[in-house]
Amino acid sequence: MDRLLIAMAAAVALLSACGDKEEPFQLADGGGAGDAASAGAITWELNVKPFVEKHCLSCHSEKNQGPSRLGAPPAVNFSTYEQAKQNAPAGSAAVLAGRMPPGGIPQGERDILQRWINAGYPEK
Repeated sequence: MDRLLIAMAAAVALLSACGDKEEPFQLADGGGAGDAASAGAITWELNVKPFVEKHCLSCHSEKNQGPSRLGAPPAVNFSTYEQAKQNAPAGSAAVLAGRMPPGGIPQGERDILQRWINAGYPEK
């Protein structure tokens, strides 16, 4: 019973780390995520890769295996542009619906992802 409680407490602590809301995501041009609707083109390199690094790679990286993935499917990784583009339909649906990352993110940050999808997943 004690091991179960410790495991549950560790899982809650890890999940809460995914939803870091202390520092708002910044667009590459220095604008805040709330400026996403009026900012220029959204690309993988300038905008989405930093978003993914901040919110997704703690679980969705091929370097991360086993329990440290916190239930993320082994084949769903976002470490590279190719992986992100391949997994974007399912991953973005979870983000846009507020299911990912655990703990959520502000709407402005979800807007960045939506703009990238609408633009056809531009890399650079």
